[in-house]
Amino acid sequence: MKCLLAALSILPILSSGRDQRAIQLSIGKVQHPLKKLGTLSPNKPEKHPLSGDVFYRLDDDTVITIVNFFYSKPGPDAFFWAGESGSCGVDAIGKKSYPLAPGKVGTRNYDSPEQPILPEYDGSEKDVVLRLPEGVTVKDIKWLCIWCRKFQANFGEIEIKA
Repeated sequence: MKCLLAALSILPILSSGRDQRAIQLSIGKVQHPLKKLGTLSPNKPEKHPLSGDVFYRLDDDTVITIVNFFYSKPGPDAFFWAGESGSCGVDAIGKKSYPLAPGKVGTRNYDSPEQPILPEYDGSEKDVVLRLPEGVTVKDIKWLCIWCRKFQANFGEIEIKA
């Protein structure tokens, strides 16, 4: 029991690093195997440069992880947005699309004033972890983008073929 408590007390220290794909503990291995979906591509790199490698968890296909996320010029009302059909654009509003926020469960409410705005990332922060809404898996999703609701602009995206 003392070993377990000691291991649990150092877990926050071990998991604070950027590479959360595998955490090695002296009592065993906690691992989330990931499958790469691709890389985020910026649509207007001169205005909103961004990049990051996009993965999903093989042991939990409701979780998307973005590694080495870089987003240096945030928009005024921008967030991650995922959809089941079409592409990231005005036509997806009101359809099966999901605003997402790091560390939170995604919603189905595009117009929510409580949607967190995506802050600046310099690429050195921890991995960005996005959780899809209940009942939605990465196999349902066709695209993931960074969308600015105020200007109805797609800053960058990835087509998902899971």
